Amino acid sequence: RAQGRDVQLKFVACEERDVGEIEALLARLSGWSPVDVLLMPEGRTRKELASRQGWVAARCVERGWRYCPRLHIDLFGNRRGT
Repeated sequence: RAQGRDVQLKFVACEERDVGEIEALLARLSGWSPVDVLLMPEGRTRKELASRQGWVAARCVERGWRYCPRLHIDLFGNRRGT
C-alpha cells in the first residue's frame, strides 16, 4: 500500500470475459491485495442483476475479491434518489 493509504478498486462486470480484462489491469498495478478489489454486477433492473449475481459472486469467492451488490436496485428498483 502506498504510504499506508487504504485502497479500493471497484469494477463492474457485465460478461464473464470482463473478469479477464480486470485481471489484466490488476496485473499492471501494485500495492493492492485481493480484498481491495470490489466487483459488482452490471444491471439496472432486478432481472439483469439476477442474471449476473451468481457468476459474479462465484468469481469473487474464487479470487478473494469482495462482492459489491446493487442493493438499492433489489430494494427499490431503478428509481432516482435511492
